[in-house]
Amino acid sequence: MTTYRGIFSVFPCDPKMGRFPGYHRPTREEDNLERLFARRATRKLSKSLSFQYEGVLYQLEPTFPNRFRATHVNILKRIGKPILIESGGREHPYSIWEMAPYSKPKVLDSKQPLAGARDPPMGGSSCCY
Repeated sequence: MTTYRGIFSVFPCDPKMGRFPGYHRPTREEDNLERLFARRATRKLSKSLSFQYEGVLYQLEPTFPNRFRATHVNILKRIGKPILIESGGREHPYSIWEMAPYSKPKVLDSKQPLAGARDPPMGGSSCCY
């Protein structure tokens, strides 16, 4: 076993830093931890500069709208704060355009007719053989 370790072992570059130097570096002042730990998603804008995220329709309000058609935007979801929308490294203002609430589908009784279903023609049954 000692010969195996002698052949295949790798010594760290710097004993204080571990095997990968700079891997566990301290945080800097310019590191934004809130931004680093945010959940990210990418969406493509429509012609009306709108996109859907988590069941809500958002619309971008940029100063030059023609530049943003059919481009991809990054969405940053932070805990306890509103989402951030950015493209090209810049944040962009937005508005909530439409909020579609989710409702569970109704459970119908098997004997209850469906809405919009028609009765069979007179004198005949609902299926023909």
